[in-house]
Amino acid sequence: MKRTKLALKTTLALATASATLALAAPANAATFVENIGDGYQNDHGAVLCVQDILNTWANDSMHNPGARVQEDGIWGPKTKGLVMYFQQVQHQSNPSIVVDGIVGKITGSSMVYSNRQPCYYYIPTTF
Repeated sequence: MKRTKLALKTTLALATASATLALAAPANAATFVENIGDGYQNDHGAVLCVQDILNTWANDSMHNPGARVQEDGIWGPKTKGLVMYFQQVQHQSNPSIVVDGIVGKITGSSMVYSNRQPCYYYIPTTF
């Protein structure tokens, strides 16, 4: 009887610990996200986030408010072109941004201003 109770308590403790760990999101999840662009898997949600962020940026900035892409989650030449335009503009204030049309950690960090943003978990960043 004692062994059965001990085994049950141990099982419950392990299950509780596992559930707690499963619910905790890693603090730096975006550092493990794959790049977005030509030659990458391009997760639908990740591309959708890039398109949404760039459309918002283009509309809110004085650079080119008419530059928009369809938010369809599909990586294509128009999305790549807007990424490159974003990189060109951002490169002026941050020379570490390379104009290559790929959303990597440096470009992604410029796009995602806060890890509270839902897109933080889809776009590669340095934080």
